[in-house]
Amino acid sequence: MIDFFRDALREHLLLTVFLVGLLPAGAFSVISMAFPFGREIVYDTHTVFATCGSSGAIAGRHCTARVELIIGNTGNSEESVRIVWPRYEGPWGRDHNVLDISADRPRSGDPVIDCTVAEGRQECAIDRFAAGALVVMHLDCYRCSKREVEWLDDSPLEVQSAAHVSYGDPRVTLLFRRLTALVRLFI
Repeated sequence: MIDFFRDALREHLLLTVFLVGLLPAGAFSVISMAFPFGREIVYDTHTVFATCGSSGAIAGRHCTARVELIIGNTGNSEESVRIVWPRYEGPWGRDHNVLDISADRPRSGDPVIDCTVAEGRQECAIDRFAAGALVVMHLDCYRCSKREVEWLDDSPLEVQSAAHVSYGDPRVTLLFRRLTALVRLFI
């Protein structure tokens, strides 16, 4: 019997490659539809780079920095998510991109992002945060003091939502959940 399968696989090499290569990708898609996730927001924040002048009159007074926030909706759609940086000072510029966490789970629409800065803190509201949406927010500063860069880097980020909020990379979290669901099918 084993000889039959071995000979059949050798004769049908293209079919074997197709089954071995594309079957796991199809299984991930089926698993994501068969086991929908509840309400969950996953975020990660880190300093991409921070460079400060180290000589003469500009020492410590002129820094260039980029802080990145990645926040993703790995569950069902959320009406509102609030992000608060309690200590926010300096001439920080902000931009964002909205992406899909995975290609097989496209989002239903772009979220509405509104940010305000008041009294040394920044607050952003993400409304209509669709399932599968990934927001990558960059905060850039080109002429900050070293203290302003350290404050934002050390400032505890508050993410407020009715959904479960956890810290981690949303893309890795979603991949791990799919692998776990796949293993559960066979156990």
